[in-house]
Amino acid sequence: MEANRKITEVSVVARFDLGVITPVRIIWRDGRRFAIDRVLDVCEAASTRTAMAGTRYRVLIAGHPHELWRATDRWYVEEITAYPYG
Repeated sequence: MEANRKITEVSVVARFDLGVITPVRIIWRDGRRFAIDRVLDVCEAASTRTAMAGTRYRVLIAGHPHELWRATDRWYVEEITAYPYG
C-alpha cells in the first residue's frame, strides 16, 4: 500500500539563468532548510497521487530522490502524512 500524501507549500531558493529556473534549496514551513544536491529532471506533469499539476522537478536531497512542484509561481511538495499498516 502507498503512503497517504498531501500537498504542502514550501519556500524555495532558486537560481535564474537565461530564463531557466533551477531550485537550490527548499525551506520547510518550520524553517528547516534542505539543500538540493542535483536536479535530475524537469517537465510539465500531473501527479496521479495528489492531483497536482505544473512543472515537476525531480531532485536529489541528501542522496534521496524527491519531487518538487512549481505551479502559478508557488512551490509545493507531496508531504507524506501517514504510512498504511499491514
